[in-house]
Amino acid sequence: GHAEGYLCGVEGIDQELAAIYCWADTVQSCKAVMLAVVAALELNGYMAGMPADTYEDETQLYRYMLQFQFWTTR
Repeated sequence: GHAEGYLCGVEGIDQELAAIYCWADTVQSCKAVMLAVVAALELNGYMAGMPADTYEDETQLYRYMLQFQFWTTR
């Protein structure tokens, strides 16, 4: 993360970014996991951007990629 700067100096908060990957063997299961993660994390942060879904041939799994931003105190 990084410290947030203000005109009057550095405040006592930092901005943190977390990348979270949700994996499942079906697209429906993967979406259900992703929605549960979003519901849990939106209580303390906010989602940065839209979830991106992909399928990986090598693992034969579906994946949702999420990014969340959090503000933490020092």
